[in-house]
Amino acid sequence: MSRGAKKLTTQTVNRPSIYEYHDYRQFLKDWVQYMSSADSQFSLRKFSTKCQLAVGFLPMVLNGQRNLTEQSLCRMLPEMKLKESEQS
Repeated sequence: MSRGAKKLTTQTVNRPSIYEYHDYRQFLKDWVQYMSSADSQFSLRKFSTKCQLAVGFLPMVLNGQRNLTEQSLCRMLPEMKLKESEQS
């Protein structure tokens, strides 16, 4: 390896299974991490815009400062690419 060259590490993040979670915040955090690793274009800002949510809302949900509402969940589900059984 030449000087200044950085060693790249590849870490595969598996798609989280919603059935393994009791805390929706932890599932969302893991889902965001999975999406970020699977799609280099993914960002919370873009996801929020697609879902018609305020840009700062999801970070506040993930940090426990706000609760996820039924209305926001209904906007997110179509964009999350979950199976129908996972959505219910």
